[in-house]
Amino acid sequence: MDENTIQQIKQLLPALKSLQQSVEKSVQQHTYAGTGQMAVKGYRNLHGRVAQLMPDDFYVNEVLKLEIAENATEAQAVGQVNLAAGQLVTYLEQQVRQSGDKTNFYVNIDGDEFDFQEMGRALRDRILSQTKDTIRRAMAGIDIDIDLEGGEGKRKRKIKITSDEDDLVGADLHGQDLRGENLSDQDLTGANLSGANLTGVNLSDARLVDANLSGANLREANLSDAELTHANLSGASLREANIDDADLREANLSGADIGDANLVDAHLEGANLSGANLHEANLSDARLMRANLTGANLQQANLRDADLSEADLTGANLQDANLRDAKLRNVRLINANINGANFRDADLSGAILPDGSSFRHKDDLERFGGSGRKRHGVPPVPPAPPVPPTPPVPPVHPYPDEESDIV
Repeated sequence: MDENTIQQIKQLLPALKSLQQSVEKSVQQHTYAGTGQMAVKGYRNLHGRVAQLMPDDFYVNEVLKLEIAENATEAQAVGQVNLAAGQLVTYLEQQVRQSGDKTNFYVNIDGDEFDFQEMGRALRDRILSQTKDTIRRAMAGIDIDIDLEGGEGKRKRKIKITSDEDDLVGADLHGQDLRGENLSDQDLTGANLSGANLTGVNLSDARLVDANLSGANLREANLSDAELTHANLSGASLREANIDDADLREANLSGADIGDANLVDAHLEGANLSGANLHEANLSDARLMRANLTGANLQQANLRDADLSEADLTGANLQDANLRDAKLRNVRLINANINGANFRDADLSGAILPDGSSFRHKDDLERFGGSGRKRHGVPPVPPAPPVPPTPPVPPVHPYPDEESDIV
């Protein structure tokens, strides 16, 4: 990215942030009337400008291209704009930072290579996780039953779930404000939490089998060791969430924003992550066998020692991702962007490469900018990877127009 492009993107970022903040406020306050069409128009105009500046970036031009169904409600339209704008802002800010400093720090000690950027991210995740857990434990004894928050034209009740809650199995809590709640060890099997605000919620060791969390805000939530098999998290925001060792087998995470999240040792076998944003997520030792990652953004993600056997990464963005020692047996990388990805000591037996050819030797990766060897200094710029097909469109966010009064 040249200096002129960087400057133009910097000029567009304030407008994008303003749009994202406005629609996020509408989502939180449920004030959608008359805003849907304007929000969609504003996003498409700004996205079009960015697409002109970055014509070869498939994540901008394909994944973040907004397509609204003709029968979509204004609430659904605003919800989609909120997710897309947030992802676009995050992605552009990262691209600008990367263009300012492309240096990777590798040190060779006794014949082995250490990546200090990777070590820094892992240490950051561990410190943040421990700090958040400590704060949540300290706040666990504070009990406030109902918080009345003023809205435009109506008052919305903030639900407070206390530790003596009898039964949350199948509970209808869609669209509710549950920020900061302690729901650890709770049984929420089959519960409806679609569109709920679960920012910072403690769901560690919770049972959420078959739960509906589509379009929910789980930013910075603690889902450590939670059971989410077959759960619906499509279009949900899980940015900076702690999801280590969680069970997400066969879960639907299509179109979810999972950037900067901690997914160490997570179980994602057979999960649907198509179109999901996993930018800089920590997936070391995660189990992703047979997972659907078509069109997913895994740029700079840490997938060291992860098992992606038979996973579908068609059209995925793996630029600068760390796949060292990963298991990639029979994985599909058709039209994937692997520029700068580290495949050192990874098992790619039976893998299908971006051009549709079969993997035979680690030198095959270098044709697409990937590396199976130790890197010494900054590698030369590889040829541009092929443009991937359009990834699947994430489901429409189910933001309700009516709030439930269930306590």
